[in-house]
Amino acid sequence: MIGKAYRPEIDGLRAIAVVAVILFHAHGPWLPGGFVGVDIFFVISGFLITTILQSEITGGSFSILTFYDRRARRILPALGFVCACTTIAAFVVMTPGELRNFGQSLLATSLFASNIYFFLKTGYFAPRSEDMPLLHTWSLAVEEQFYILFPLILLVLAMRLSRWTFQALAGLFFLSFAISVWLGPANPMANFFLLPSRGWELLAGSLLAFRYTSINAALDRAPALRTLAEFLGLALVCWSIFALDGRDLVPGLLALPVILGTVLMLAAMTDQSLVGRILSWKPFVVIGLISYSAYLWHQPIFAFLRLTTPNQSAAMIASALAFTIALSWLSWRYVETPFRDRSRFGRGVILGSSAAMLAVFAMFGATAHMMRGLPERFSTDVRALAATIEASPLRETCHTDGVDFLTPEASCVIGAKQATWAVLGDSHGVELAYVLGKELEKQGQAARQLTFSRCPPAIDFDPSNPGCRDWFQKALAVLANDSAITHVVFAYRYGLHLYGDPAAGDIPRPVFLSQRSAQDARSAFWSDFGIAIDQLKAAGKTVFLLGPVPELPQHVDRYVFDRDAMDPKTQGVDRDDIDTRLGPIRDALDSLNAAVLDPADVLCTVKHCSVVQDGKALYFDDNHLGLNGAKAILPRLLDIEPRPDEGQS
Repeated sequence: MIGKAYRPEIDGLRAIAVVAVILFHAHGPWLPGGFVGVDIFFVISGFLITTILQSEITGGSFSILTFYDRRARRILPALGFVCACTTIAAFVVMTPGELRNFGQSLLATSLFASNIYFFLKTGYFAPRSEDMPLLHTWSLAVEEQFYILFPLILLVLAMRLSRWTFQALAGLFFLSFAISVWLGPANPMANFFLLPSRGWELLAGSLLAFRYTSINAALDRAPALRTLAEFLGLALVCWSIFALDGRDLVPGLLALPVILGTVLMLAAMTDQSLVGRILSWKPFVVIGLISYSAYLWHQPIFAFLRLTTPNQSAAMIASALAFTIALSWLSWRYVETPFRDRSRFGRGVILGSSAAMLAVFAMFGATAHMMRGLPERFSTDVRALAATIEASPLRETCHTDGVDFLTPEASCVIGAKQATWAVLGDSHGVELAYVLGKELEKQGQAARQLTFSRCPPAIDFDPSNPGCRDWFQKALAVLANDSAITHVVFAYRYGLHLYGDPAAGDIPRPVFLSQRSAQDARSAFWSDFGIAIDQLKAAGKTVFLLGPVPELPQHVDRYVFDRDAMDPKTQGVDRDDIDTRLGPIRDALDSLNAAVLDPADVLCTVKHCSVVQDGKALYFDDNHLGLNGAKAILPRLLDIEPRPDEGQS
């Protein structure tokens, strides 16, 4: 084991980790694998904490209260300061829905369970992760959950199985690693956020701590090997930062390079080795010293920037980076450092004030949730407009996804008993199916809803969406064999399938065939779509295509609750921006063998596309039409003429 001597090169390694994370969150394409900075932090934390714990346990000076006093001094003052500032900003800036979600995350953060909260909150209709000011606290929760258990495990092993401590920890390491390899494909979000699949990264540092003395002695005898090890470690870390991206399953096998690289650097670097001297350079060390505060501040700053400014310029991002560094230094200098001074703040003060602070945050978070984001902050007119934001009441019941999907045979029939129309597609068909069914009910008819989240028309290709292809082919068969259904409407979020989600900073490429080139993937989409249309027409169906819905740069709430708008009822988005993204899709739809209804013909003027019409919100998020939007386009659908080669059924 090593002593507690300060190692500046480790702060330099922290600098690499925090800069990678911050640049990734500032603008993903700048550093596509920057998220692995968190993995680097986990290994460093496991190494340093285990070093201290093992020294105290073997020396007989270990105290659980002292351990948690150190953790509280290290983690809570800066976290509390950032949470307090973020809460004030959230109250001023956020819409009720955003503030309610923020309150939930604040409550989870105060309980060190935010990783579990964000895991449960993930999903297609969950808030965008980059808009969540406290998203980054998931990693703190993982660490604190680990350190609730780990000191007790070490203590028990030292008392009962001291000769087998390393082997026992190695067993836990391999168990956690196996969980991450298995869980990654099965449930990527659980794999990313939860301790069982993250524990091995902290344990990698712990295992190094147990063998550091012997490894360091061996490297002292082989200086060339030390240099090779630290450069190989640096290369593995850099490869992970630049080569991975958000589509890769991490943690798991793809996390091995960054974990191994970090372990090699921690094992081989000294303040006299070549890489160690580079990372001991003062600018690296200074960034490393403020890295915790920088990690805490960057996410709220960028989240609020995105919430208030949907299209950020490079200058805005650069200003946010500078603001992050400035606040980080101030937080480190005037919050972190004083509270680590035991002569100024005793253990009782630290633990008592920490408990009180967390209780206050928990109370505010629970209040924001129970009071539904405090909509009373806004005028009566604004709240009345917000009440018109409506999704289908059958969305949860009738929409499906995953391998355990609602079978097409059991899909919802909306209206009277007999379906004569069907809406087939992804989530962009849900609200249309509902209003269509309610309209047909007046004539004693109904509409069948066949919608599957993020599911393209997959016949000859298998999209990276479990259950989608099987469901779509079964849906086609159900429709072809149902003679009562005479009209079928396809509805898709074409832009997402073909170009990714611009709001999430996706690289503009298809999301469903990542193993193919973008051009091949798009060709597969349009080819299979044409086949599906032809199959239904061969079965005697009249086929209509709902064109792409104009997408908003922000959630509809941000338009409705905009305090600064002179007249929120006339707000819209620029038509040219919409046409730039969706124009090629409309051209491709026109080439298919079916009549096309373009929602922009109803929702847009020459200059802009409306968010609100006739005092009612047209959307329920940033890209899905709400019930009012679906009602607005429904008359045009019912009046549309089929293609000349189709007879009216």
